[in-house]
Amino acid sequence: MDKLLYYIPPYVNAAEKFLKQSGIFSKEEIEKWEQKKAEHETFKRTFGPRNNQPQAIDREEKVNYLFDTKAHTKIPKMEYKELKSFNELMIERATELKNLNKTIQLFWSGGVDSTAALFALREVCPNHVMVQTSPDAINESPEMFKKYVKDLDHNIHMDNNLLGVADPNKYIVTTACCADQMYNTNGHGRLTVENTDPKQHWYERNRFGRSHRTFRWFLNTELEEINVDNIKPFYDCSYIEQHFINMILDGRLTFTDKSDEHYKEHKKDIRKFLMKYEYDFGMNKLGRQDIRHSDKELMKAVNFNSGKSKEVPQWKNMAITAEGKVIRREKESKNNYIEYGFKTFLPYLANFK
Repeated sequence: MDKLLYYIPPYVNAAEKFLKQSGIFSKEEIEKWEQKKAEHETFKRTFGPRNNQPQAIDREEKVNYLFDTKAHTKIPKMEYKELKSFNELMIERATELKNLNKTIQLFWSGGVDSTAALFALREVCPNHVMVQTSPDAINESPEMFKKYVKDLDHNIHMDNNLLGVADPNKYIVTTACCADQMYNTNGHGRLTVENTDPKQHWYERNRFGRSHRTFRWFLNTELEEINVDNIKPFYDCSYIEQHFINMILDGRLTFTDKSDEHYKEHKKDIRKFLMKYEYDFGMNKLGRQDIRHSDKELMKAVNFNSGKSKEVPQWKNMAITAEGKVIRREKESKNNYIEYGFKTFLPYLANFK
């Protein structure tokens, strides 16, 4: 069965246009779509103030809203399990990626999460790492770049297209994109979520809100198909996720605040790992978002979502299938829209036809 791993609002809008213009859907089916779309939008907003993701994709694969979807990774059960230390888990993950016997394309932002991944990979397989970074990331952590990135194979992307360079057809693509969700991070100055239980918030956020963090790196890819098996976010593995489940269950983790006032007291496990290599960096690094400035369309999205701008980002792509097919924006197929709709939307619609 055809399923989606990822989609963004332009895909939803184009699918709705197809439903209403193709002539093959009844009034009742279109009304059902509209009801499901409203439920989908409402449900997304339950993930937390910084987690109004473009889609809800269930990592238990039990719930579909608008489309038939597939989880890139499954979420572990919410139960406590004995584990190795976090430091050991970090090295285990780096070793696991090394053993895939491919160059590891690591996206480094200069922050604590991606730097911890960098340190683990440097320790285990420095000759297997190819760092992808930007001038803004280097400006955020210039000493880390000089000491730990400059001597590795690396690319500094200066063309404002950071979300178009990941290539899982050649490399293992890894990011630190899941760490904030695992730490229940709610952004700068938002330590708690009103009337929200941290366990429920963590579970819903990581069960339904993970896909965007993983696949946004392909919004501007020129590749027509990608090998999704080679997409391996560093923290998105069962044993590291289990570590965070243990913390949320035993109360060591509630919410994480990235404001300057509080951030040094949070993400202690990652900070302790960093302190093995760079004590001051691990103790004192604050939260920034500078790598976003290295992709002009991503900055448009940030400013649009915050209300600072009405300019909408123009991504090249709008969905990725479970088989790795990249679905381009609708505008490229306006000449034969109904035929395009049959191929592009109909196979993935959930419970409509």
